[in-house]
Amino acid sequence: MYSAANKLLEDSLYLEALVAYKQAFYIDSTHAELNYKMGLCYYHAQNNKEANHYFENAADFGCTQV
Repeated sequence: MYSAANKLLEDSLYLEALVAYKQAFYIDSTHAELNYKMGLCYYHAQNNKEANHYFENAADFGCTQV
């Protein structure tokens, strides 16, 4: 599901990718890159509040892309 979500994100299908990332999130909510990519999806969906939440999580979990 994570790799499928990555493909959707790569294809700029942000809302579809977000659905798949949420499934992965329930398995491992501390995955730094997952939180970052969820932030990207929310950012592109113009939901800055949620985007910031996931970007902050990503940074807290050690993501260097934030």
